[in-house]
Amino acid sequence: MTKIKPFFLSIFFFSLAACGEAVNTETPSLPFDNNLIAHWTFDDTNTSSTVSDTRGSNNLQLENVDLNNAWIPGKVNGALHLDGIDDKVINYQVTKDLQPPHLTLSGWIRVKQGSWQWVAAQGDNYGLYLNENHQLVFYARHDDGWMSAMAQHLNFIDNQWHHIAGSYNGQALKVYFDGSEVANTPENRAIRYTTGNQFTIGSMQGERLLAGDIDDIRVYRGALSDTEIHQLKHMSQQQKTAPRSIARKPARDPCRSKTKPHYYVSPTGNNENSGNRLAPWKTLTYAASQLKCGTLHIKAGIYKENVTFTHSGTPDNYIKIVGEKGAIIDGGFGYDDASKGLVTIKDASYIILEGITVRNALTHGIYYTGKGSHIRIRHCKTEHTRGAGIYIYGQWPFTGYHINNVIISHNKVLWPQEGAGDGNLIWQEDITLAGGIENFEISYNYVNAYNSKDYHIHPVGIDVKTGVRNGVIHHNTVENIPSNGIYVDAGESEAVNIKVYQNVVKNVSGYGISIAGEDGGKLDRIDVFNNLIETSGYSGIAFYDYDPNSERAKYPLQPRTNINIYNNTIYNAGYSNGWGWGIMTESQFHGSIYNNVIANSKPSALKLGHRNTRAVTHNCIGNNQQGGDTGQHAIQKAPRFKQPDKGDFNLLPGSPCIDTGISTGAPSYDLTGKKRPQGKGYDRGAYEYSP
Repeated sequence: MTKIKPFFLSIFFFSLAACGEAVNTETPSLPFDNNLIAHWTFDDTNTSSTVSDTRGSNNLQLENVDLNNAWIPGKVNGALHLDGIDDKVINYQVTKDLQPPHLTLSGWIRVKQGSWQWVAAQGDNYGLYLNENHQLVFYARHDDGWMSAMAQHLNFIDNQWHHIAGSYNGQALKVYFDGSEVANTPENRAIRYTTGNQFTIGSMQGERLLAGDIDDIRVYRGALSDTEIHQLKHMSQQQKTAPRSIARKPARDPCRSKTKPHYYVSPTGNNENSGNRLAPWKTLTYAASQLKCGTLHIKAGIYKENVTFTHSGTPDNYIKIVGEKGAIIDGGFGYDDASKGLVTIKDASYIILEGITVRNALTHGIYYTGKGSHIRIRHCKTEHTRGAGIYIYGQWPFTGYHINNVIISHNKVLWPQEGAGDGNLIWQEDITLAGGIENFEISYNYVNAYNSKDYHIHPVGIDVKTGVRNGVIHHNTVENIPSNGIYVDAGESEAVNIKVYQNVVKNVSGYGISIAGEDGGKLDRIDVFNNLIETSGYSGIAFYDYDPNSERAKYPLQPRTNINIYNNTIYNAGYSNGWGWGIMTESQFHGSIYNNVIANSKPSALKLGHRNTRAVTHNCIGNNQQGGDTGQHAIQKAPRFKQPDKGDFNLLPGSPCIDTGISTGAPSYDLTGKKRPQGKGYDRGAYEYSP
């Protein structure tokens, strides 16, 4: 006796019949059909979404089935083709007559490839399936588990019709293949039927889907004899008419289904498979070529290949590429192409990349290029990349906005830019958006370069540049960067309407957060607020000029307006040699600086190079000025942080920064999301004090 468990993996891998298959004209009756309690002939019309039970009242419903292509000529008159993607044949209201104490379950199948293939089942009460070892199994439930008979070494993956059957008579479970008994397991326990089990054909409980052809499914009360099974198998052959040619219809496009398909790829798969869950494809390249809609699941394992995705989804159905836990795309195989990433998305819209780990990329880790919209990169990890970890690039020189609606969120970018300055011109910043991108969000990412490389060119943690507008950068942590933490750079074009808030930047060699137009580009409506900058080399927050008269200048100077820096906390900015400040501006700055808390900066808290310093107001700047600027209504006292040596910059009771900020333009929340104000007035800095 062999016990089986109820949750068998299952998906059939079938194919359509070849032209010229013999076709029957009627379904004959047999002497023992008085015990037939359910019979699905699949002789319904090609417009029907119902599979009729010609013996009882257990009609089955088709779900997501393309009726123009599903009804095909079969072994006994008509048959049904199922695509293995989302086609379902289900009876949601199982009647008592489908639960006899003894039974026979039979049918015709045509299988081309695959394993773990379900034929028909009354849930986990009883059913027929084929496992991964090409064994045909008939099972039934008893009080303590499951009993089964298992036939081995059957040749059913040959694209030919085969008759299969399983029976139980209270003394033994039997399996039949093409009219002959092939397995017999003694067993005398009663079948124990449980409620809530649907009767399904081509699946197990409607979730484990079949791909192929099926015909003439029958359920008998009682176990048929060996002779009766033999008669049942040969019945159709006796009724055959002369062969006739069948016009083949094109395969159904799964992208037309309401429920979009799920595909799978695994290092242990085969590109000859159909891409279902338990018969996955092998390579990402092949999977990408097939992925025109739905979801691609990248199963655990290491993939030593680069891959490019080019197909677009729709507003209602994004294409999703999802890495399962342990799925790693590894570039350590010599791949080196500066125009691509290890994972590239090109000219695609409505696409999601999720949960993928990319490592050892000899160029960029994840790279989007071209024209498109609604791009999502989330919960991914890149590590040890020669170029950028994540790089979204439109085109240069800037000619307009070609990429719209981008969200990069909850990613980890570790050890990026390890090839910066090695002469191959493949470097960019750690996370980069550049070249005509609008309506973007960079949020909840973690970037850590570990300062482990002797960079000759200094990559930035997060950089948006050279034609970017209408974006937000928030809730990111950026640390151990040998350059600037977060950078908004207009380049020669523009950076407009960008908000940088609720970020934590720690231990960077350059500026914590910087704003510029390196080649004279337009800057307008840039807001930097509610950020913590802890330990930055040059300055905590900086705005610097463009000199149109310099030798490197190629473009004219454009306006820089409405740049606002407020309610940030800056600690330990500047170098001990006296270069660097908490906040630094140069002459082209036009905007306001207020409600910031700056402490332990060297040589001073503020260095203001612009003319209108009246808009610099209500900052807590500590008492270590050494000739620095102060602005209006400055508090030159220690801010009294809670535990700055442990990274806790909340204000202690009695801090001079509590309730003393200006309310005009103050944010309605702080870095942690706490509502402002908590007391009589708005606090200065990124943290709002609450008792």
